[in-house]
Amino acid sequence: AGAGARAAAYLERAGDSAQRSGAYHSARVAFERALALLQAADEQAEAAISALRLKLGAIAWNLGDFPTAERALFYARDYARRANDSRAQATALYWLSRVAISRGDYAQARMLLAYSLPLARAADADTLAQVLYGVADVAWRVGDLETLHHYVTESLGLARALDNSTLELMSLNRLGTLAYAQGDLATARAYYRTCLDLAQTTGNLEREATALMNLGALAHRGGDPTAGRAYYRDALAHYRELGRSEQVVTALGNLAEANIDHGDLAAARANLREGLALAWRLGLLPRAMVMLFVYGHLLAAEGRMDQAADVLRLVLGHPATESQTRPQALAVLEQLGCPAEGAAADLDAVVAEILA
Repeated sequence: AGAGARAAAYLERAGDSAQRSGAYHSARVAFERALALLQAADEQAEAAISALRLKLGAIAWNLGDFPTAERALFYARDYARRANDSRAQATALYWLSRVAISRGDYAQARMLLAYSLPLARAADADTLAQVLYGVADVAWRVGDLETLHHYVTESLGLARALDNSTLELMSLNRLGTLAYAQGDLATARAYYRTCLDLAQTTGNLEREATALMNLGALAHRGGDPTAGRAYYRDALAHYRELGRSEQVVTALGNLAEANIDHGDLAAARANLREGLALAWRLGLLPRAMVMLFVYGHLLAAEGRMDQAADVLRLVLGHPATESQTRPQALAVLEQLGCPAEGAAADLDAVVAEILA
């Protein structure tokens, strides 16, 4: 290999190391520099270029740059098809499904994973564990809890056998959210505590933030918004450090709700405006719907009941709204004594009002 290829390989290893530690911006810089070196080299390097584009696509998704992610991932998928590379095809399709989920297109995500899963089963255990988690995660988004439990359990078993702590943490977290959704708060807390301990032991800042967020939700929903706010603020600081835009929005939404319940409506409105601005700019429709649910909750707390009901009906009727947000919106409508059917607010008008 020439000097360019050797330098590219060094940069790729540096990017891999940065990615494992959650330093996504550093990983992106390393992968982009490696890619530029390979593209400038005279030697044939299409396979290496495709592998780098696959990694770059995953990093771009983590950073909320979906157009870059899609371009890189479609390139990697198409090359993998031509090369008959099951592992790379399955991985590219998995990450494309993550883009679809972030945009609220759950049907597209399920279709991509339906293609990915048999390829993953023909590839290797690491790829299969990741794709199984993807199938479980989209099932969670649409409220298919039976499918969620089946696939996340299989993913967890493989992750543990492979000593893949990141996937183990992701699967344990999803089992915690399943227990939470089913009302088993003691089991959910046990899962989240296990996640926090393992994340701290392995130095996984992103998964630590997720555990803190979920422990905050347990405290908040358990009637202690003060403790919830403390957890949410810690999680938000971690997500900002990591550049995880989608999770920053989620943390801001949770913090806004806790501030509403704590009586600090001005802080809630500031959280809401920041979170919605980021979600809207990045095209994170499911997260935008969560922020609009929070807005409905805020309007109700301000005594603007009719406006609150219109916004909550908008959330209920939007296809990007996740399954766990719908019962929350219904519960607030019920508290307001308003029907779920009826006039709904206009999406663009509500967003413009909040961001004005």
